[in-house]
Amino acid sequence: MFSDADAAALYDLLNPWEPDSRPSDRFYDELVGAADSVLDVGCGTGAMLHWAREHGHTGRLAGLDPDRAALARARRRADIEWVEGTAADAARQAAFDLATMTGHAFQCLVSDDELRASLAAIRAALRAGGRFAFETRHPQARAWEDWNP
Repeated sequence: MFSDADAAALYDLLNPWEPDSRPSDRFYDELVGAADSVLDVGCGTGAMLHWAREHGHTGRLAGLDPDRAALARARRRADIEWVEGTAADAARQAAFDLATMTGHAFQCLVSDDELRASLAAIRAALRAGGRFAFETRHPQARAWEDWNP
């Protein structure tokens, strides 16, 4: 049997943050590097923020996620703020230059009400002129057909 902690560790092994070899990771890495303060909504195990700090980011970095096991793994770094909560809780955070939502996190916003509340909260967490960068999968692209056969 796998525990939640095992699943979080396995996630890191299967989904390493690699801006040098993955264009989507590089996209976010450049944005994060240019921002003084970053809120990673749905931060999971914190890989993106860990990478940023390890590669010289000296500003404020904060990760927000509802998964306790993933956050326990993220908290291996104490020089980053880690908050348990959902995207709709983002407004409780102070103003940020950049908010991100990478990978599959956006897909967790299922209902229209949840989506509206989350986007409003993320907007409230941004400073004037702040940016929100996110991605989601387009189901008509049928990307799973090119995954491991």
